[in-house]
Amino acid sequence: MRQHVMVLQDPNRWRRLVAEYSELCQLGAGMTPNARGQRFNGMIAELLTAYGLRAKSDQRSVGELDVVFSYAGRRFILEAKWERGKTGTGPIAKLQRRVEQRMAGVTGVFLAIKGFTDDAIAEVDKGRRLDVLLLDQSHWEAMLSGFVPPQELFDLATDAASFHGRAYTPIAELLRHRTETPTVTPEPVATGLDGLLRVATVRAVGHTDGRRTGIGTDRDGSALITLEQGILAVDLVARRSQWVAPVFGCSNGAIATADGALLMTRGHGVGRWAGGRLTVVSSGAARLDDSHLLANPDGSTWCLDRGSADVAPARLIRLGTQVGDEKWRELPLTVTAAAWLNSTRLVVSDGTDLVQLSSQLTVERRLPAPAGSVLALTTLNEQQVVTLLDDMSLVLFDLQANEHRSLGSFSISGHPGALMRRTDESLYVMGRHRAKGGHVTVAEVEIVGQRPTDGRIPRRPEPEVGGSRSRVTPVEAVQPARGRARATVGAIAVPPAARKPVEPPVAADAAGRANQSPSTDERLADQRRGYAEGMTAAVALPLYALEGLVVANFEVANWLKPWRNHWDRIVSGQAVHRETLPDWLPSIAQLLGAHAAPPRVAHAQLTPSVPYVISFADGLRAAWQDAVRSRLVPGDRETLSQWVRTPPSQPGLPPALHTIADLQTAAKRARRSRTWKWIGRGLLWLLTFLFGVSEIAAIAITVTGQWVPNTAANAVIGNACFGIPFAGLLWFAVWDLRRLVHGGQPPPSVLSR
Repeated sequence: MRQHVMVLQDPNRWRRLVAEYSELCQLGAGMTPNARGQRFNGMIAELLTAYGLRAKSDQRSVGELDVVFSYAGRRFILEAKWERGKTGTGPIAKLQRRVEQRMAGVTGVFLAIKGFTDDAIAEVDKGRRLDVLLLDQSHWEAMLSGFVPPQELFDLATDAASFHGRAYTPIAELLRHRTETPTVTPEPVATGLDGLLRVATVRAVGHTDGRRTGIGTDRDGSALITLEQGILAVDLVARRSQWVAPVFGCSNGAIATADGALLMTRGHGVGRWAGGRLTVVSSGAARLDDSHLLANPDGSTWCLDRGSADVAPARLIRLGTQVGDEKWRELPLTVTAAAWLNSTRLVVSDGTDLVQLSSQLTVERRLPAPAGSVLALTTLNEQQVVTLLDDMSLVLFDLQANEHRSLGSFSISGHPGALMRRTDESLYVMGRHRAKGGHVTVAEVEIVGQRPTDGRIPRRPEPEVGGSRSRVTPVEAVQPARGRARATVGAIAVPPAARKPVEPPVAADAAGRANQSPSTDERLADQRRGYAEGMTAAVALPLYALEGLVVANFEVANWLKPWRNHWDRIVSGQAVHRETLPDWLPSIAQLLGAHAAPPRVAHAQLTPSVPYVISFADGLRAAWQDAVRSRLVPGDRETLSQWVRTPPSQPGLPPALHTIADLQTAAKRARRSRTWKWIGRGLLWLLTFLFGVSEIAAIAITVTGQWVPNTAANAVIGNACFGIPFAGLLWFAVWDLRRLVHGGQPPPSVLSR
């Protein structure tokens, strides 16, 4: 769907622009409409710059230009109007004349906050070549909030103008995706999970990006599934589905409001779909497709920004009625999932443990959880929380008793896994189908048994205050029942692959105790170190490894899991013939420890902090995006896959074994080669010109008889001194010119010899 990599390069500036937009709407601080219009020009340029585009405001040349910018090799000139009424044909015609005064290929953009008259739109769409795009407040707020980043919006608007001849297309129409309705297929109900009511699979539609999926609940209790093509309502009982918000590119779970509207996240923003109309209501997360909606019991809706480790901390954002009205509060720790316990208190996960936050968003207490990464969590009531781990197992926490127990696990794939409460006693779980690519599986689970039993998972003990060290009680692995390996309610819920944990040495254990509550300085230090080491590691990884990282959407744990299993087979002697260990994997294990190394390897004793791992992934992503922007590698996933697997045209390493550092070195070498070629070409053409002028002068002297002495021998020698070098240089210049025309290849006449 999305054609280009869109990177918000300056989240802090973006947040300031969103807050300033609210002041401009209200004409705050005594601002006049004229002053607002001038500031609006600067705001547009600053927003485009925050997304990495080259933009300037208030440029004076042949006619004053409000904003000029370039993107994807195209040049745009933008006229902005913030007036009380709609814009008519006159200002648009003026912009069209300014476009005509420029070189072919320049596109005009007219942004009018109050929109355009019907006559103005009709006049632009007929009678001449379309060279102007018309945008209104809905388009501007979509760009400002990040719901549709500027690069994507200009692509969509240009496509609509190019293919359909429409200068103005409403934002909902630009994002509308017309596709078939996927079928819902019942799955056999697993016998190893008590309370499992029904399971169904939603068939994939076209090219579905599973990383953007999410789940929510409609007012009637049906599941709202977020797919790449839009929001789908699924009735698991009737096995029916229908599109309720055909907006492509949405991510994570949607929320149904009391008035029948749907709130959804997309890009960096939050939108509202009601009555077939799309409205952008708020900005969201600083990271693309990382906004998570939270419904508060008091009826308000919040958005969780899990944070960008390099510059943006985690935030909780309360949505307003329009872009700029949102209010945000910074969270005291790195967050991977969150849910409201009541209208004032929040429970979050830092990736491993649960943390209960007060109404002031300060840490009240930390609840150790079973081993595993928390993908999602939801609350059943003020005292009970259910988490979904990366092995797709459910764990029920009782906050009052400070206990937890397993509810079982699913034979579906996580990353991403989604969890949403349906009622006080049931919930939805969603993951990707293991055997059917692109399909998603939805399960409805009823929570049975409210009191922990002997099957409780032993809690990881909290460190004793004043003690020398904390100890972990070994947990015996339980052989799973025959058939599907599942943890069941009331049984000892240890994953089948679990091993007896090894008691760490004193130094490592003390370090682990210190890391349970890292200070802000330590967290920031881990973030900076992780980001820097991720950037360094990315340029040394072979392209086949980076391709897997891109496919995994830079989820480090998901990317490294098959490589860790591969390493484990080699260490245990179960590897097949000629199965070897990649050179880069031990280097990554030195940084990420147990995420990359199997338990039998010494590197597995290292457990980096959650902020370090998240920032390491951000560093990998940033290095990759730098390579895409530098055109070292293709940004499209399918093109990348084909390119990596292309056989080498010359003897040497295949593309899959090259690294970004190799590509950077090759690019520098190619630039130097091109530079010297052009220097040589310039000298050749200069000498050809000088000898040509000299030969013309020699011919003129011969014709006028001005040689001294004026003899035939002198005339022949004089003309030969300039004519022979000129002929040779001219032949080389013509040959070089023909070679340049043919894209650096020898001319056909040379190839045919």
